[in-house]
Amino acid sequence: MAGVLKKRGIKYINTPFNDMYNAEAVQFGLFGIDDGVITVDRGRDLFNWNKFGGKPQGVINGPTCGMHWPNLLHEDPDRNSEVVDAWAEFLKPYNDKPNTILAADSGAYVKQLLHMSATKVQLIGNTVELDFTEVDKLMENVNRDELVIKVSSPGVLDFNADSIKISSTDIFTDGDVNLYTLKLKRLPGYSKVVINFIAV
Repeated sequence: MAGVLKKRGIKYINTPFNDMYNAEAVQFGLFGIDDGVITVDRGRDLFNWNKFGGKPQGVINGPTCGMHWPNLLHEDPDRNSEVVDAWAEFLKPYNDKPNTILAADSGAYVKQLLHMSATKVQLIGNTVELDFTEVDKLMENVNRDELVIKVSSPGVLDFNADSIKISSTDIFTDGDVNLYTLKLKRLPGYSKVVINFIAV
């Protein structure tokens, strides 16, 4: 099946792994690569495929939020925007958690998933060290030049780096903890990079 999808330009698909035969043998736990197509375990969906409308509730238990077209529709088409708005409000807090982000689109999602699974990240003193050696071995047809990292701190931090571009830094404050979301763009020639931070 992966070969058929690949010929049609599809780079990734997602499906619940919980009922899949031999799911424990998947190469990267959350996803596997078959003939150049990534198959992602999306976990259990919050709604069945035939559920219209309804206010989303529960906890997303996979790397993506699985849903079906009817889940975004209201039985009264004039009220579809109410359902979409409810989903937006439900998903928004996931962007403000230290271990999740809302990807801008499917391309950004796949890049982030590859980095999350294969890029080595270490916090050493006042530096964040990233090693892209393993992620660079994956998927030649998927660009891995952008990623997001999050850093939490009780104080205010300033970040700088020479070997990777910090495209933007967003701050979310929850009580006495600041959560920094750094959007990064890799520079050519660096498989290992260091991001420095100082308290200000």
